[in-house]
Amino acid sequence: MNLIFIFSILPAAQADLSNQADYYVREADVDTALRFLDAVERTFELLKSQPHMGAFTKLSHPVLEKSRFVAIKGFNRILVFYRVQEDRLDVIRVIHGYRDIPALL
Repeated sequence: MNLIFIFSILPAAQADLSNQADYYVREADVDTALRFLDAVERTFELLKSQPHMGAFTKLSHPVLEKSRFVAIKGFNRILVFYRVQEDRLDVIRVIHGYRDIPALL
């Protein structure tokens, strides 16, 4: 078992999370935004305990080189892209799977 001692959310991923939550507030309601943020927190806790659970990306973009991704449970179209290195996990981006991911990077 590979324990993660450093877990970081990079600024672009923090902005992605904020933008997605704001979207849910505008297009749905505050409760949906709160459920989304709870699901994100549960996903991050799972990643801390099972960092290699995600599939490797097949995108050739340098930002996502050697990165993995998982879907947020309950919000399965929202993907968390992250990189595992030794005792560290960095969340790179959190992007809706229907978006043009290479263009966003």
